[in-house]
Amino acid sequence: MQETEKVLIGLGLVFLSSIGSVLWNLFAKTSCNKQVFLSLSISGSAVTMLVANAFGISLKLISTDLPEGFYLVVLLDAMLLAAAFTFLAVAYKQGEMSVVFPLWRMFPLFVYLFSLLFLNEVISLFSVAGICLSVFGVYLTAMKRLDLVSALSPFNSIKNRVFVFAVTASLCTSSSFILQKYMIPKTSPFIYNLHLQALGGLFMLLLNRIVFGIETETIKKEWEKNYKNIICVALIGPTTLILSLYALYLIPASFVASFSQISIVIGAILGITLLKERDLIGKKLISSILICLGIIMIVAGY
Repeated sequence: MQETEKVLIGLGLVFLSSIGSVLWNLFAKTSCNKQVFLSLSISGSAVTMLVANAFGISLKLISTDLPEGFYLVVLLDAMLLAAAFTFLAVAYKQGEMSVVFPLWRMFPLFVYLFSLLFLNEVISLFSVAGICLSVFGVYLTAMKRLDLVSALSPFNSIKNRVFVFAVTASLCTSSSFILQKYMIPKTSPFIYNLHLQALGGLFMLLLNRIVFGIETETIKKEWEKNYKNIICVALIGPTTLILSLYALYLIPASFVASFSQISIVIGAILGITLLKERDLIGKKLISSILICLGIIMIVAGY
């Protein structure tokens, strides 16, 4: 397969994965407690993956050979993802979305730096500029106004715990990308995802109990009220992650992380067209254009 074909297929997989991310985020909006909702959804995803893997293995479509270091990598990955969700939830609880969201969504820049340091992935300066432009487009989506004060507001909180929590969540997300990029060429994305979802769900439930002090009764109420949406996310979630894992097999990790920002554009379009969200429509359009231009630059510079 030629490099151009790999890039196009990889980006196509990330695009489909981004659509899935938008859908499960819409389902998550119905939750009473988002942390509990996500924990139950991830646990349900593990069941989905268990069934899918059992079916694939029985038909000899999936290899069960595990490379050296597999369990260590997937354990670290599950811990990082659970930590990212936890730090992000705490940051949202203590700070404003306009501060937390852009700081967390800077993770493509960290992925680029980590890819350069640990995976020896080298991309052109034009692609790096595209990554920066797409991150700025995401940053713009969270600004309350198009002025300097709003632009600097996230960094004005640098001494605040909210800043630390949001950036830590971004670093955990970035590190997860690097671990997945390292291991996916060596094993089946289905097998990797099964272990990741199972361990991730367990860690999330433990963190909810230990860090947030969420009672069993709260978990039970969330299930009773939103079990249909939880099941939907349990089906959509593994699909989006598998698509992303296959994309990591084909293209650089920094490309996957950056192109995943297209989910914000999709979300903005759905919000304007389906949910009739007309507030700050001009800013949303500008942000979407910048993200798309950044993605075009990333591809053009490869």
